[in-house]
Amino acid sequence: MHDAYIPNLPRINDNALMDYIIQLGLPTSQLTVLNACRCYLQVITLADTVTADGIKIIRRAKLGIKH
Repeated sequence: MHDAYIPNLPRINDNALMDYIIQLGLPTSQLTVLNACRCYLQVITLADTVTADGIKIIRRAKLGIKH
């Protein structure tokens, strides 16, 4: 995509969530489902889904609750 939105990353060593997921080598059908979940949760980067220290996934992300 030539005009893809690329967000400013809020933390050092942060990554766009879908870039990270794509690197896992999952089938397209699973990527589609994971992207739908990402859109529902309204998250863009890994930092949007983890605790401030970056060690754990936040509870609402695990439960599928929008921020």
